[in-house]
Amino acid sequence: MNNKEIGARIKALRMTLGLSQLYVADKAGIKQESYRKFETGETHIINPHLEAITKALDTDISELFRSYNFDQERRLLEEQFNARYDQTRLDQQLIREKYEQLIREKDKVIALMEGTINSLRSELEELKKK
Repeated sequence: MNNKEIGARIKALRMTLGLSQLYVADKAGIKQESYRKFETGETHIINPHLEAITKALDTDISELFRSYNFDQERRLLEEQFNARYDQTRLDQQLIREKYEQLIREKDKVIALMEGTINSLRSELEELKKK
C-alpha cells in the first residue's frame, strides 16, 4: 500500500466521521499542513504519526488495512516482476544472437584476410623465382 492509498483511507475515515483536518491534526498533535500532506500522499507517514492519527480517529491501524487486498497487490507485483524478467531474458537472447552474428562476421573477415595473405605470399614467391 503506498502513501496515497493510506492517505485516502485516512481521509475517507475522517470524512465518514464528519471531522475536519484541523480537528484530527490537533487531536493527533500534528501540524495541520503535515496532516494534509499525509492525506494527499505527498509525505510518507511514519508509524508514530499513523498511530496518533488513528487514535484521533478513534480506530486502530489495522482498520486502515482491513479491506486492503494484499493478494491483489502481490499478484500485480509478481506480474510486473515476471514481465521485467521476461523482457530481460528476451534482451539477453537478442544480445546473444547479435554476439554470435558478430563472431560469424569476424570469422568471415579473418578467412578473407587469410586468403588475401596466402595469395600475396604466392605472388611474392613467384616474384622471387624470377
